[in-house]
Amino acid sequence: MEEAKAYYERAHGLNIQVNTTYGQANALTHLGDTYRKLGNLEESRSYYQSSLELHRMHDDQLGQANSLKGLGHVQLRMDDINLARECFEQALELHRGVHDLVGQANALHLHKRANDDLGRGNALSHLGDLYRKQNKHQEAEEYYIQALHSHEKAFDKLGQANDLKGLGGIYHRQGDNKKAIDTYNAALELYKATNNSLGKANCQRAIGHIHYFQNKLDEAAGMFQSALEDYRRANDSIGQGNALNGLGDVERKNGSLDKAEQLYKEALQAHQKADDKVGQGNDYKGLGIVYEKQHRLKDAKKMFETAIDMHRWSGSLKNEKQDEAHLEKIDRKLAQGLKVRK
Repeated sequence: MEEAKAYYERAHGLNIQVNTTYGQANALTHLGDTYRKLGNLEESRSYYQSSLELHRMHDDQLGQANSLKGLGHVQLRMDDINLARECFEQALELHRGVHDLVGQANALHLHKRANDDLGRGNALSHLGDLYRKQNKHQEAEEYYIQALHSHEKAFDKLGQANDLKGLGGIYHRQGDNKKAIDTYNAALELYKATNNSLGKANCQRAIGHIHYFQNKLDEAAGMFQSALEDYRRANDSIGQGNALNGLGDVERKNGSLDKAEQLYKEALQAHQKADDKVGQGNDYKGLGIVYEKQHRLKDAKKMFETAIDMHRWSGSLKNEKQDEAHLEKIDRKLAQGLKVRK
């Protein structure tokens, strides 16, 4: 992925040198794709917006549609469902304008009309993701099941694995943890069959979280450790940081605060390497909780303040509110300490 980023950055630079705005636009779209896959959503969004402006200069409707689809995926990842839908709908209209059936299928799921089981499965799975983000679990489940059937018809094991992983997430949110684990394990077997380390890691981490909240800490640690190894094989820094954060949570819950602190710091290094602000915020929050338990209240305060900054920067409102609640608790404790000393 880093090689791809470097390649497209060179291509963009060359297009600037020879003043070919059309080439710049395409290179910027590819950079948007690359940064999105790396998890750098702000950079990705910026590249897509720049490419969209250049495609509009050339009245290139197909290029505009591709930029808008990329923006839609970014907004979906950033939990801005309404803006994501607007981007996808605009992309659909542009694809219709140039009679691009494949593009229309990608934008608004017309793969059935194109007799494309694989594409239809991918589109239905995307709809499942969209409804899952909106917490519309029943609709998401229906789309994932339809996607699974399409991917089975297309003999696409990777697609099936992704659908099952999505279903596992729905069952977990619905509180059916046994069904969630069974479904994640089914996805895990398909990821193993396709030698997909990243998919394996994501399933293992998801199962680890369920075990963690069930207080099955040994099982949780085993899953987080397996996920960490697969994230390393996939060279995924964000995943490594997330798995290390999970291991830190386990050690903290076990009362091994020094071990937890070390794991959170390792997680922070991985998230910093990937410039993942949400992950960094979670690591700072973990460190803050550890320091609070160690009665290092001033250190805890700094960690929670930094966590708030990171989550606010990334637009993670739910995490930001949790950080603020922790910070308020620390401030109360510090104020009580001052009263006692007086």
